[in-house]
Amino acid sequence: MERDGGPGRRRHRIALLLCAFGAFLQERTGFAAYEPPRLERAGYAGEWAGGGGAHGLRLGENGEAVAENLAQVAPTGLWDACSGTGTWTFEPGRGSGGLFDRPRDRVTLTIEGCGPMRDWQVAGTAERPELFCVMGDPDDLHPRSAVTMHRV
Repeated sequence: MERDGGPGRRRHRIALLLCAFGAFLQERTGFAAYEPPRLERAGYAGEWAGGGGAHGLRLGENGEAVAENLAQVAPTGLWDACSGTGTWTFEPGRGSGGLFDRPRDRVTLTIEGCGPMRDWQVAGTAERPELFCVMGDPDDLHPRSAVTMHRV
């Protein structure tokens, strides 16, 4: 009997090494990787809804924003949300700096009386764009959640 467990075990090791090498190449080259949509600023203007209609956001072409029940960065209770009017800005293609991060367009909201708000990042496709916001402590992976908005 061979010391390394025989030819079957050797094939498993080779397959594992090939998979790891393939994953490394895909990450480094970006081949067949998901790319978030790239829209012009005007492409984000309009009505957005999320949470089965529980959250709403209207982004005006003039930079005005109207928020309905948006999650807060630092809630004081379980169901805390914020509604109000303010402004929005668009920032094209900024990454968050993670290992597998791809630069995404971002929408930043400033809503009066809501305190600091997280940037909304872009996902989905050009035909069906989405805005999402990761909630929770950015330095702690658990518990974290995402709020997603779809164009209405």
